[in-house]
Order: sequence, then structure tokens, then C-alpha cells
Amino acid sequence: MSHCFHETTLTSLFHALRCWHWPKNLLVFVPLVTSHHLFEFEYLQPAFLAFLSFSLLASAVYLLNDLKDIESDRLHPIKANRPIAHGDLSPGAAMGIALLLFAGALAISWLYVDAILTMLILYTGATTLYTFKLKQIPFLDTVILAILYTIRLLAGHAATGITHSAWLTSFSFFIFFSLAMLKRYAELQLNEKKGEEGGLHGRGYELRDLPVVVSFGAG
Repeated sequence: MSHCFHETTLTSLFHALRCWHWPKNLLVFVPLVTSHHLFEFEYLQPAFLAFLSFSLLASAVYLLNDLKDIESDRLHPIKANRPIAHGDLSPGAAMGIALLLFAGALAISWLYVDAILTMLILYTGATTLYTFKLKQIPFLDTVILAILYTIRLLAGHAATGITHSAWLTSFSFFIFFSLAMLKRYAELQLNEKKGEEGGLHGRGYELRDLPVVVSFGAG
């Protein structure tokens, strides 16, 4: 019985932390690929520590986001199954784990790769603003998402000391902006197919925004 409970708790925690999103932080390794230093330990070590820091930080942010959206998630047909909204992980425990993850991410960067500390602080500030306010503002939310992905890339440069390329940074921002717009388009189109009036709950987008979303994404 206790073994089953323990397994359930770990599964709920895994889902709450969204560990399957950690591969997004592999962007910190892109500078190693473009500079042909991918298999050199002196570059791999700081890049891996940067990857770990951003992964811990991202999971902490996911927990805070779920805590903020707990009521709206419970009304959502899919998000209602999230551990916090479903009651599998208590709000108090989620907050405690989020604080530990934040502390762990900052400690790793401060002790081993202090060059990315500024990037982590910028990421934390931007993602906090996004979670509590900016994700409700159409189009600005996709700009912030593109910035968050680009910060990971810049963190890879900072951690390894590899000089960054303005072309690569620009490409990163615009490609991720386009992908974010694609996601919004898919969500709006799904609502349209379901015959749901209005737009995306808690996002600020309306069905009438579909043509503009397409134009911005393609542009």
C-alpha cells in the first residue's frame, strides 16, 4: 500500500515538474555545435551545468504557474488532470518544492557557472511577468516566449565563453516567435472547429484574431 502511494506521489511530482520539457534547455548547447566545440569537455561541463540550472528553474516556474491557475485549470477538460488542480499535490508542497528548485538553480550557477547568473535572473523575471500578467496580452505573450528561448541560447554563450553571433541570436528570436504564433493559431483553430465562441481562456485571443496570427507567424 505504501509502495503504491510512494509511486503515485513520484508520478504526480514528475508530471508537475514537466520534466519532459527539459529538452528545451538543450538550446544552451547550440553555441557548442555552431562553434564545433561540442565534444570538448571544457565547454561541455559549463554547458551541462547551465542546462541543469535552467531545467530546475523551469520546473519551479511550472509549479508556480499551476498554483496561480489552479482554479481555471480545474474548469479545463485536460488541465484539470494536472497534479495540483487534481489534488494529487498539495499547494503547500508545490510551493516548497518550487522554492527548493529556485534555490538549487541559483546555487549551481553561483558556485560553478556564475556567468549565467544574470541570464537566470532575467529568465526568472521575464517568466514571472509572463505567468502573472503578460500571457494574457495577445501577441506580447509570443514575444516573451521567443525572448525566453533566446535567453537559453545566450546563456550557452555566457557559460562557455563562446562569442555569440548576432545572426544566430536574431534567427533564434524570430523562429521561436513564429512557432509560438503557430501554437496560438492551432489553439484558436481547435476552438473554432469545436464551435466554441470567444477565444482562448486566459489568453486574450479571439477567433477574429486568426488572420492576424497567421500573418504575424508567417512574416
